[in-house]
Amino acid sequence: MDAGLPVSSELTERLAAALSQRDRTDHDPYGGERLSRIMRAVVAVLSAWDATHGRGVTGPIDVERVYAALHAIRHRDDQEIAPFVSDWSSFLAQEKADDSVLLDLGQALKRAFAEGTHYEVGATVQRAFEELHALKSSHDVFGAVADALLNELPRALHLGDANIDYLAPMWQTPADTVVATLNYDMTVEASAAKCGVPLTTGAERWRGGFSWVFGEGRRLLKLHGSVDWTLVNADDPGRIGNDRIACFPRYTVGDPNAPYPRVVESRTSGAPAVVFGRGNKMRAEGPYTALLVAFEQALLASSNLVVIGYSFRDQHINTVLERWYNADRDGRGLFVVDPGFPSRPRGVDDYAWTVSRRLHDRNPGRGVLRANRGLLRTPAQAGLLELFGAG
Repeated sequence: MDAGLPVSSELTERLAAALSQRDRTDHDPYGGERLSRIMRAVVAVLSAWDATHGRGVTGPIDVERVYAALHAIRHRDDQEIAPFVSDWSSFLAQEKADDSVLLDLGQALKRAFAEGTHYEVGATVQRAFEELHALKSSHDVFGAVADALLNELPRALHLGDANIDYLAPMWQTPADTVVATLNYDMTVEASAAKCGVPLTTGAERWRGGFSWVFGEGRRLLKLHGSVDWTLVNADDPGRIGNDRIACFPRYTVGDPNAPYPRVVESRTSGAPAVVFGRGNKMRAEGPYTALLVAFEQALLASSNLVVIGYSFRDQHINTVLERWYNADRDGRGLFVVDPGFPSRPRGVDDYAWTVSRRLHDRNPGRGVLRANRGLLRTPAQAGLLELFGAG
């Protein structure tokens, strides 16, 4: 990654390490060590599955795949396939009882009987069994790991001193250019801030419908949400569901000698509003349908689309791109910048390979540009400079 942020597979280890540092609290009774252990166990099971089913072991497991597995385990009894599964993996059964809690219970009882009154003993037993009841279901603990992963995302994707200069040429485009991203980190916002470009995501203006209204500045559509967004109900208990977005402060100047405002951790409560996981990423809840509608409207008003680093694996995005491009192939320009874009099919349904062929890329090396379509197999900065110049 040009910005030095972890890719999905690298995030797996970073988040597992972060979970191990979490303290046990009233709202998080499991404790970080257990959450981290379960997450690593899920990763190990997925890796073993890949190895035994001929998929090979190419590196760390994608964290979004880990999250999807945790979510599926959490809701396994609600899935259509559940009636056909006579027995789930023994790995799941092992998590139904927490040995550490049982040990804590025994120690607490020993202290209470040795030092306390009958009332204190009763209170201790009640508290211990309440905690055991909360921990008795493996569904709960796997869900707790999934929830913890989401809550740790803002810290794991903290930019720090990451290099974001490669995005600077993007701001040389006309002021009415719309930038859309599937990433939920703050790289684009930080780049705009460093380049002195006012930016608006429209998140604060969303009112729960299918309309998306921007404020002043360059328009940014975060189609899969953002780590600084949280869904809320605007302190109106009469509303049904959470249909407002609270945006936490994104930047602080901090050091007056800093070259640009740095993204800081400012979240106070609530999980980030992001589309996280594998499979179908089209979400009915939250702002994501409105964002997709706004993306399609922005495309319809545009004659050129530049795609940077997108794997073409999200069907709802691909469908919008198809409709836009096929409606006027001669009048619309499509350019892809990606050094890792496939030069040969990677599977039976490799959509990126199909796009590559439609761009008429006959050069397996660097790539080629034509009047209204092209593929550049170069890093983002080189591709952006070639397309937009240095300003």
